[in-house]
Amino acid sequence: MSRDFNYSIGNIILFNKDCGDIATFYSFGLARKTTPERVKRLLGDVYKGKMQDVRFALLYGSRKEFSDIDVFMVGQDPEESHSPFLDVKMQSHRDLQKGIKNFDVKIIVPLIEGDFIFGNRDYFEQAKSQILFQEITGEAIKHNLKWSVRMKGLKEENLENKFLRNKFEKYSQTYLANALALKEGRRLFTKEDLISYSLNEKNTQFKGGAEKNAT
Repeated sequence: MSRDFNYSIGNIILFNKDCGDIATFYSFGLARKTTPERVKRLLGDVYKGKMQDVRFALLYGSRKEFSDIDVFMVGQDPEESHSPFLDVKMQSHRDLQKGIKNFDVKIIVPLIEGDFIFGNRDYFEQAKSQILFQEITGEAIKHNLKWSVRMKGLKEENLENKFLRNKFEKYSQTYLANALALKEGRRLFTKEDLISYSLNEKNTQFKGGAEKNAT
């Protein structure tokens, strides 16, 4: 028993050395203070000197005290991070531009709702402005329909994992809602608007034809 305890303490010390104090506290399930300043320090501890190529980083998501911290970064070098307390999504400049052109949900929501953490603010504001004036195209509609189908497929592959099942189900619904809104010439930028639209009765009637329209 003493050996197991010492081993656990050793793991904690190593984790603290690698990821810093904030990550260590959060890994024990303590309440997370999700301000841009605190998250910037957390990212610095976790990634250390690997963020030189990050164009900008945004804080978004629910920001609840006991939920994971959602971060959206544009750059090249840092890897994505997925843990119980930190979820970092990484996009290249090329993927960012493609996502804006296609009104991709995983791009537009953090850009519109996210709080700036660090980076080139002018570059961030320019990307955000692009979305507001981006032309709606058939390719964008098709893109969102395809991703709705893909997310539905991932949901079916993870039926035994409640967290992943619900995650992919929500993504499938929001991608479908976005596609249908774009088809009507509407731009939905926030998660709240996408969820609200997906609950609309007439959108539900389209669900049976989503896969057909996406092919």
